[in-house]
Amino acid sequence: MKTKFFPKIPNHLIQEKSPCLLQHAYNPVDWYPWEEEAFQRARSENKPILPYAGSIRSAGLNTTTSILWIR
Repeated sequence: MKTKFFPKIPNHLIQEKSPCLLQHAYNPVDWYPWEEEAFQRARSENKPILPYAGSIRSAGLNTTTSILWIR
């Protein structure tokens, strides 16, 4: 069975500082941080926003964050 190669292309999370967000920077989903740019794009394209809330707990670091997927 052949598999397609998908190059690792970063999404809009690549500029973030949060470890929780950076772990999703190379997902094949065009994630946006919870910022006005995501809402403006969704409005201009008349698309819904699908929020994702997650957390990371490692090495004593407790972080909770939210990101958006414009579908």
